[in-house]
Parts: sequence; structure tokens; C-alpha cells
Amino acid sequence: MAPTPPNARHAPAKPWRASIGLSLNTARQNMLAGELYDPMDAELVAGRERARDLCQALNATREAAQVERRRLVQELFGAGGDTVWLQPPFFCDYGSNIELGRRVFPCRVIRDITE
Repeated sequence: MAPTPPNARHAPAKPWRASIGLSLNTARQNMLAGELYDPMDAELVAGRERARDLCQALNATREAAQVERRRLVQELFGAGGDTVWLQPPFFCDYGSNIELGRRVFPCRVIRDITE
């Protein structure tokens, strides 16, 4: 029987993400698919910071500032927002994962970590 070559004795090392049960997709792709993901991924952290900043600006608007509210809502949400009626305070995780229909009145908190 021929000896096993040294490089064939061990399985190739898995990438670190796969070794702890994460797929090789991006953290955002995993999050949206409802799979395990790294919430401290730089893209996800930046997305949450963006949403918090926009929600803070939206929540600071006065009732008479409807044009500014509309601008902030359209920037925050992934789609829609042109006919939404939103009464602050409002909070969400990312905003970009929220797609609104016409004439929507969303609740105060939307968890948008999956599709």
C-alpha cells in the first residue's frame, strides 16, 4: 500500500465564517435570509448608524415640517414613502429593508432585519 502524501492527510481549512456555522455570503445577505450573521459586520453597523441618524432627525421635526419629514422618510426607506403618513417618534433597524405601499401609516417601531 502506497503511503498517503502529506498534503492529503488533512482536509483543507475552512474559512473562519464557515468554521463557526456562518455561510460564505455577506453578513447582510445572511441577515436578510434569516440565517446566522455577524451583527458587528462593518456594513451592518454603518446601516444601523445611518438609520439611527435619520430616525433622530425625523423624530426631531415639528408637526409643521411635513416637507422635511417626507424627505427624511424617502431617504430612510428602501421603497415608497412618497404617500406615507408617519407620526414621530419612529424607530427601525436599517430602514433600507422597508418597502412601503401607498398611503401607509406605519407603527412606531419596525424591525427590518429579514426580508
